Amino acid sequence: MSATQPFATEVERLGLLRRGDRIDRVHGRGLEAICHALSSTFHGAFTCVVADDAYGRGIAVSVDPNGMHPSPRELSPFIDAIGPEAALFIPNARDDRRFAEEPLVTGPARVRFFAGIRLYRDDGVAFGALCVGAAKRHVATPHERGVLADLATAVETTIDIHRAARNAQALAITDSQTGLPNRAGLLLEIERVIRERRNDGASFALIYIDVDDFKAVNDTLGHAAGDDILRAVAVGMRRSAGTAASASRLGGDEFVIVIPHAEMADAAIVAERIHSELAKVGHERSREVSFSLGLATFTTPPATALAALAVADRLMYAAKRNGKNRIESALEG
Repeated sequence: MSATQPFATEVERLGLLRRGDRIDRVHGRGLEAICHALSSTFHGAFTCVVADDAYGRGIAVSVDPNGMHPSPRELSPFIDAIGPEAALFIPNARDDRRFAEEPLVTGPARVRFFAGIRLYRDDGVAFGALCVGAAKRHVATPHERGVLADLATAVETTIDIHRAARNAQALAITDSQTGLPNRAGLLLEIERVIRERRNDGASFALIYIDVDDFKAVNDTLGHAAGDDILRAVAVGMRRSAGTAASASRLGGDEFVIVIPHAEMADAAIVAERIHSELAKVGHERSREVSFSLGLATFTTPPATALAALAVADRLMYAAKRNGKNRIESALEG
């Protein structure tokens, strides 16, 4: 098991879990197999992986051959009693003053034996517990205690691998300079929106944004100043695009806003708001920086994400040809 990490408050620990992956997103065969192995070791007892995070406590995966169906609320007094370093073993909860009157003991489940061990991420943050319980009293053998510890490590490893895979996937579709989705992430988002609009027949829009004369900015002010402008563009886009829209960096000084649901008039309002917000980028730096935008609203989804991008790209270049620092719009049927 990973070393535990001390926290000043429970709020601090839960705050880290809020920012991490939630365990209840993992429903793979790996965790179920672990629960089955633990249930077999303890002769058909119920077993479960309990998620503990800032959103509440829930059962992520369970094996319950006898239909005991313990709820997270019923399990909580037992889980809260588990120490940070050692597993908890209760031979007969009815004889234990801490648990004798708990609903899990007195109710339909009539739990007597209980064992649990805390689970930790690789950074030392506790994220849940592996639990096992049965309706018959039982004194865990050294072998059974060892199995519980080993399977807890297996759960931790499974979750860590899942988190690492998700993080690697996120990095693969994220622009490191701005934190926005990159070209790959953008194409995935557009394809997703196209599939949805084919199903519901609604309109969507793309806003293609280009920094006017960005090469001159790099040449005269240096790449550090250019990078600062690109990051500021990302911030301005996020701030002004609206919660329903998503912003991406296509590459270089080109950005794209995807508005999943938008009629042309609504999309035009968003484009004007973004253009006004981006105008502040230059003003705040006492530099002449302007932006050309191409707004394409699609009433019929195009065949591919690349086809949709090509339409918005053409409109952006039309804005450049017509004097730059402007918006060119079109409705695509």
